[in-house]
Amino acid sequence: MIEHLTFEFEKNRLANHSERINKELEKHSKEPFVDRLTVALQNFISQPTLNNVRSEVELAANLNAYLASILTSIKTIQEPLVKDSQGEMRPDFAITEGDSKAVIELKRFRVWNDKIMQAAKDQVRRYMNAMDAKVGIILFVPSAPLKDKTKGFTVATPIEDDRYLVIIRGT
Repeated sequence: MIEHLTFEFEKNRLANHSERINKELEKHSKEPFVDRLTVALQNFISQPTLNNVRSEVELAANLNAYLASILTSIKTIQEPLVKDSQGEMRPDFAITEGDSKAVIELKRFRVWNDKIMQAAKDQVRRYMNAMDAKVGIILFVPSAPLKDKTKGFTVATPIEDDRYLVIIRGT
């Protein structure tokens, strides 16, 4: 219920802002899939409504509404079932545009450290391998305003064979 209400609220809010957001994203329309998706998600993570998000369920609903409203050229599947030799798993989102595939994992954090980042990277690489995705993106969103005044960041790391792991951390 919370997810549905959050999705509908965010979709309605975005209807009023989609023209401005689409103008920003249009500047990157000729760039590769990984770059366009990264720019779109950087824009998403800077949305003021994320300050009011209380759970990962709400965060996922906000992202789902954003993707449905803004990135209409992509196909989004929330929590698809994927399998590998170790078993079944459910990444937060699978994204496709033509032949391009990406996986998005959402992570909320209270205190930042390299351990949570490494665990998330390992998790997303496993998803990427199982789905044969070229792009894996981790969105780290703080569960409360950060006290240490650190800035958000984006790091895109080439893995191999034209594959990328992108980490976007909000503030």
